[in-house]
Amino acid sequence: MRDADVAMYRAKADGKGRHAVFDARMHERVMARLDMETDLRQAIEGNALDVFYQPIVQVATGRLVGFEALVRWARSGGGFAEPAEFLPIAEETGLIVALGRSVLETACRSLAEWRTVPGGEALTVGVNVSHRQLSEPGFPGELEDALERSGLDPRALRLEVREHDLARDAESTRRTLAHVLRTLGVRWQIDDFGTGASSLRLLHRFPGDAIKIFGPLVSGMGHDGGSFEIVKAIVELAHNLGLEVIAEGVETAGQLEHLRVLGCEFAQGFHVSAPLAAQDARALLAQGALVR
Repeated sequence: MRDADVAMYRAKADGKGRHAVFDARMHERVMARLDMETDLRQAIEGNALDVFYQPIVQVATGRLVGFEALVRWARSGGGFAEPAEFLPIAEETGLIVALGRSVLETACRSLAEWRTVPGGEALTVGVNVSHRQLSEPGFPGELEDALERSGLDPRALRLEVREHDLARDAESTRRTLAHVLRTLGVRWQIDDFGTGASSLRLLHRFPGDAIKIFGPLVSGMGHDGGSFEIVKAIVELAHNLGLEVIAEGVETAGQLEHLRVLGCEFAQGFHVSAPLAAQDARALLAQGALVR
């Protein structure tokens, strides 16, 4: 019965009208997932997750303008767990609410401190917010508490909502984000834009001020003509709607130059900088400019 249950969930994951035949590897994957879920729950309860910060620069000048906060988890067995492995588990189990709250509070505290450093006064921080978090009735209150405890100017915080989540209960999400903008002054932006067409019909109805282009589209520029044309179209669309553009996944100087030509305002990626531990991010402020 257990094995049949495992096979059933495998079939459901593949889509409607599918079947799956159980094999031992299915059971191994299920047990590994359960182990990860247990470890993740303990890590969240024990505040054992780290927040790293990936720099964001102004494309035209290379000047550091802010960071994106990214959660990192060093498992007890050694090495960092991949976010692509544990974040979906956190979403499915509801652990993403506590995890997201912890990342938000840590990022607000860090940026509030860095903005007191000469040259850091205008820095911003982007924090990913899941659909689960936005669906929580207490989310606006938790956000306000995090800002008050840290002393961070609300205008320095950028909430990032994935394009995929815009199509899920879109009206409720829009109301929550509009309320946060109206009452707190926090800004928001669409993350992973370009992964689908669902947000095109919704884009003009949301009170955001920026979009982040899906990293693989940006990293495809230079060797994939289709990627360049898609990025160009996204930049033009955003500017026509009065939105700024942040390009993720910038890996080469050539890609950065393409973005300059297209008029993209901001960029992040390994060509700019890898995600940094908090102390390294703070040390970076003294340098000001990162890329040219």
